[in-house]
Amino acid sequence: MKRSAWNRFSERIAKRLEKHKTQFQKITQRYEQEKDPERKQELKIAYLEKFAPTFTVAFFEELALTSERAFGKMMSEIYKAMKEPLEEISRGYLDFELMTRDPITVLEEIFLTERVWRVARRELEKHEELFDNPELLLRLIEIMAIREFSFGVIFMKLRPFFEVLKTAEKRLGIDENWAIASFALNLEESLVKKKLSELGVSKEEMDKDFHKLVERLKSLIETKEGRRLPSDLFLIAGYRKLRNKLVHEGYLWKPNRKETHEIVSHSLKLADALWTNES
Repeated sequence: MKRSAWNRFSERIAKRLEKHKTQFQKITQRYEQEKDPERKQELKIAYLEKFAPTFTVAFFEELALTSERAFGKMMSEIYKAMKEPLEEISRGYLDFELMTRDPITVLEEIFLTERVWRVARRELEKHEELFDNPELLLRLIEIMAIREFSFGVIFMKLRPFFEVLKTAEKRLGIDENWAIASFALNLEESLVKKKLSELGVSKEEMDKDFHKLVERLKSLIETKEGRRLPSDLFLIAGYRKLRNKLVHEGYLWKPNRKETHEIVSHSLKLADALWTNES
């Protein structure tokens, strides 16, 4: 079986680390035998302290020695593997406010879209001062590493949600789009009621009709805060159609990825509009 370009790259790194293998194995063995959790954590840190410098240097030295052709093959393998899932999770719309809300996500999408990255790279190459700044590279690596770790933490926190979603998908035929869209719509009503509460409306005074709640909120914000909510915030025809279908026909209808993004986008814009002076 033909080895991939990444397999060959990994093998070269492993060869560089071979002389340290015995030392690493001793620490690993001690770690596995240790029963005390605190001591185990200390051993883990000790392992990383010894391993991280050697591995990091080996990785970058090998990457620097990799030919442009070989690196191109490595990246093509990633692009090929990522194309389908990226198309599935990619934004179904272009929205400046949401793009600037999370610029790292946009950068990741640029990196993982081969055609787009080629254009961005050509522009970067015009800025020679960036390539003479090793601190920039280290900062980028640090951001991406923390980003990767944060996604792992989020996954663990949301594990119960994924278990529920798995059962719902099996029994009801719904998917993550339905769950996310439903959550976003429930969030909207809570946002509206929270803002009404802050403006002095009691729980007993809140109407069950969402449209009436919105109209009262718009009036109170204009009266008490001296500003108007964007006129189209609750009047987008396409959005209202999606909302009505999910609220009233949720057991029959499942939103696709693009429709889910539209609902989420609206929820985020609503939150920004209700609390304009808060981060």
